Amino acid sequence: MDGTNQPTDVAEEQEGRSLDELAGEGQVATPVTEEQIMKPVDFKEGCFGMRGDIELVKSKCKNWLSHPELLAEPFDAKVPMNKRQEMAANMTLAYRHLEDARMRIGKAVQAYDGGKSCYPR
Repeated sequence: MDGTNQPTDVAEEQEGRSLDELAGEGQVATPVTEEQIMKPVDFKEGCFGMRGDIELVKSKCKNWLSHPELLAEPFDAKVPMNKRQEMAANMTLAYRHLEDARMRIGKAVQAYDGGKSCYPR
């Protein structure tokens, strides 16, 4: 966003810049190495990390529901109303699935702890 609460064209801003430059600015996720994937992690802490990652994606989904193309008046939109409704419905469904995935990972931790709840973590 550029301060006017309008999304900017990220492709235009990043054109001609290397992935290293973008990664240095936190704009590109650093690739995970095979060594990092294979490295054993404490089960509970790994689950809590995944739950945190899911929470981040959930917030992005929720924020995307207020995207100007979804909220535009019917006469003012690039995307027809019926398509916008479908787009919003799918984003809402994705959000709900992420909520469920986060809860299921919490249930895995609960089972790991012998039934003791890890809430609110």
